[in-house]
Amino acid sequence: MSVREKIVVALMLLTVSYGLYSWLSPGAPAPGGTEKASGASQQIEALVANLAQTFDQSNTLEHDRLLLERAEEAWTARLFLEKAFGAASLEAVSSTGEGGAPGEAALVYSGYIAVGARQVAVINGIEYEAGDQLDQSALVLRRIQPDLVTLGTAEKDLLSVPLWNPLGLH
Repeated sequence: MSVREKIVVALMLLTVSYGLYSWLSPGAPAPGGTEKASGASQQIEALVANLAQTFDQSNTLEHDRLLLERAEEAWTARLFLEKAFGAASLEAVSSTGEGGAPGEAALVYSGYIAVGARQVAVINGIEYEAGDQLDQSALVLRRIQPDLVTLGTAEKDLLSVPLWNPLGLH
């Protein structure tokens, strides 16, 4: 080993030993570091105090209070659809199935999916295949077409529901 190599190795060992010493020994705080930390903690405390004043319970909006009360009430089995369906109630409905919008019609046929021979209809946000019974209803999905579904009992057709088209396009 030449003298040059010995000097390089000695400097490397000295640098590594100093790095280990600095890394493993508890260091003194950096000058001015405590002042910065106390200033940051004061800012955080001021922010928390401001947020506590803003979200005080006495200042809760009336709307939020009503929402909290409604959330605590018991939920029904069908959260978003409040009308019960049955074959007897649908016989009074026109068999043309004309309905303008989801708020106006009890049943909304809003989607059609065909993959190979499999056809799926989306009625009131739930996917059904032909022969499936509608959720909490005596109705059965009899036939699926791209623009119309036919509902009824196992024996007869009662109602045809067209595909809901909010824009009126054909």
